[in-house]
Amino acid sequence: MNRDRAYYVQFAILCVLALAFFDVTQFGVSKGRAPLLLAGVVAFPLATLIPLRLRPNSNAGREMIAVMFVAALAFFIPLSTEPPVQSRAAAAAGLGLLVTEGLWALHRYPPVPESSTERLITDVTRAVRLGLLIATGFSVLAGVIFAIGAISDASHAADVGAAASLTIAGYFLGAVFAGALAGLFRPVLTWPLGVMCAGILGGVVVYGAIAPAVSLIEQVDGKEPMSLTAMAWVAAACGLFAGPPAAVAFKWSDARQRWRGA
Repeated sequence: MNRDRAYYVQFAILCVLALAFFDVTQFGVSKGRAPLLLAGVVAFPLATLIPLRLRPNSNAGREMIAVMFVAALAFFIPLSTEPPVQSRAAAAAGLGLLVTEGLWALHRYPPVPESSTERLITDVTRAVRLGLLIATGFSVLAGVIFAIGAISDASHAADVGAAASLTIAGYFLGAVFAGALAGLFRPVLTWPLGVMCAGILGGVVVYGAIAPAVSLIEQVDGKEPMSLTAMAWVAAACGLFAGPPAAVAFKWSDARQRWRGA
């Protein structure tokens, strides 16, 4: 693989994050410390060595989804055996997940330059257009689901319609912001860590945009709606879990051709 300055910068960042993981786990976690430390000791070297032995593959980006699931199981499942999970333990597990994904991505995927017009507005416009196309697809699917719900329970048809409107609006609002972020990040989307960061931010924006719809649905079901703080935490968690593997899978796969031609 091409180990130039950008590689060593990214590797140094991941090493610092790995040290932070061990520091937080050792000195900030009481319940679940040993399983977390063991997960880090095993996962970090494996995420570095295994990719170096794999052959190049046009669909290799999809491997990142499996890596995310395996790493999530390794870092989070042990914590669930000793509830309640401490906030620092959850933060350490999330950091371990990110480091594992980053090490895998850095050593598995070669740098792939993004086509750019060298005009910021044009790059952002292209990215937003792609985001709106994806949002349209999700909106059609959500519309069908909400329509079935409204037909099956006519007494709540108005509430279902309001939830559908908020959800679809959230998809398009999230698509605009996520597309704008992708366009702004385009210069650093050559490298895995840049793609992962863009995926996290995009995931937070998308999930945060549809949070009001989730809150309304909870009210319709007679539950207490989430607070703004809870919505922010849920959006951050969704962005952390879904963002990096989705962005990497899209970047290093055949689907990338649609991105370049957007």
